[in-house]
Amino acid sequence: MSRNRKSGATNTNGPECMAHGKRWRSRFHCILNQLRMNKEISKLEKSDIDRIPFAVCTCTHTSKGVPIEPDRRWESFPDGEYQGAERYFEEFLEELDKSTELYSLLKYHFSDLQTQGQLAGKSSARRFLLLFQKIHLIGDRELSRRSRNRGDPPQSRVADRVEQTVHLASLKREYIPLYLGSSGRKMRQYLSGKKKVNVTLKVEEGDKVFANIACRSKDAQAIKEKLVTEAEALAERRRIHEQTRADYRSHHGLGVDDWMDTNNESNGEDEDEDES
Repeated sequence: MSRNRKSGATNTNGPECMAHGKRWRSRFHCILNQLRMNKEISKLEKSDIDRIPFAVCTCTHTSKGVPIEPDRRWESFPDGEYQGAERYFEEFLEELDKSTELYSLLKYHFSDLQTQGQLAGKSSARRFLLLFQKIHLIGDRELSRRSRNRGDPPQSRVADRVEQTVHLASLKREYIPLYLGSSGRKMRQYLSGKKKVNVTLKVEEGDKVFANIACRSKDAQAIKEKLVTEAEALAERRRIHEQTRADYRSHHGLGVDDWMDTNNESNGEDEDEDES
């Protein structure tokens, strides 16, 4: 447990990730910027500065909830090496010109790391100091080269998506263009307000039309009911249309060829648009 030297408040939180912790990330990037601008003193190249934040990161998940594989390399170093890295950084500071901004900023932030409990165990701050020592003293950059392997997505996210196949019994093969609409416009209307949905229509066993649906589990039932309802509504409209056409032919004594075919895709779409 440590004291905040500005407010006197007790800090009961454990060490934070220097690269991503809310209290320390801006300070950490300030430290890195100072070391980058004074690379003739720090001996840190731009490539080192780019790799260091991830190398010393102690987060267990990304901001999107994807697990990060723990970096086990740091476990192999005994506590004495971390303590030695702290002493090395203190000596590095004492050798700097005390009138420079580099010294004042690094000294200020390092003192806060000490007083606010960030230099404990194998914390992110301690990892940084050990990495700095290895690069500055012997040019060893191995610790900065951390693998970016990520774990599997959280099971809750995987389980949240479902797939189902629905038989659209009312939908005939020839009605599919009308059902989808021009460039799939009607299908988009059916799925309005639903996110991350994929629907594929397929014809099996002659003229049976099926919808393969991949969506979030909470939307599955509503999407299924909507697709079935729209298929039934389209089938009813086509039934009425066909009956009206048959009655007209019968009333006027017309043959099939005397009636304009309105069941093709373009005319049918226009007729369906007018009804809707």
